Amino acid sequence: MKILVIFIPLIGAATGWLIITFSLMTLFWPATPRRIPYTNLGIQGLLPQKQATLAVGIGEMIEIQLRSAVTAESGMAPEILNSLTGTVVEAVRERLDKRIPSLVPKGIKQKIIDIVEENIRKEIPVVIETVAENFRNRQSCGIDLCRWVEDKIRRYDLSELEARISHSREIILLKAGAALIGFLSGIVQLLVVWLAQA
Repeated sequence: MKILVIFIPLIGAATGWLIITFSLMTLFWPATPRRIPYTNLGIQGLLPQKQATLAVGIGEMIEIQLRSAVTAESGMAPEILNSLTGTVVEAVRERLDKRIPSLVPKGIKQKIIDIVEENIRKEIPVVIETVAENFRNRQSCGIDLCRWVEDKIRRYDLSELEARISHSREIILLKAGAALIGFLSGIVQLLVVWLAQA
C-alpha cells in the first residue's frame, strides 16, 4: 500500500503534462472537420477552423493600412518602407491578439503571432514597393492585395506551425510547469491524507 502511495505525485505530474499536451493538440487537430460517431456533432482544431476568418480579417486590415500609407507618401525611402512594414506588423499583431480565442494559452498565442509577423516581414516589402509605385504612377494596382494576403494565410501549412510551436521553448516549459504543479498537488494530497490519519 505504501509503495502505491508514492505513485500519487507521479500520477499528478502525468495528468498536468497530459492536460497541456491535449490542449495543444486541440488547437491543430483534427485539421478537417470530423463527425463524432452516433451524434450530429462535429469537431475540428481551433486554428484550422479559424484560419479562413483570420485570413480575411488580416488581408482587409493590411490592404487598408497600405493604401492609406502609400497614397500619402511621395517616395518609398528605406526608412519609410521599414516604418510602413512595422505599422502593418503592429496592426496584424493587434488583430491576431484579439481574434485568436482566449482558450489559446498566451505562450502559444505569442508564438503564432511571432510566426505570422516573421512571414509578413519577409514578404511585404516587395508588395509595398509594387503597390506604392503603381499608386505614384496613377496606375491601377495589378494585385488584389487583400486577396493575396488571404491566399497566403489560407495556404499556410498549419502542420509547420504546429511543429514550430510544439518544439518551442515556451511549450516545453509550459508542459514541465504543469507536470511540476501536478506533482506538487500529489504531494499535498499525500500530506492531507497523512494529517487526517494522524
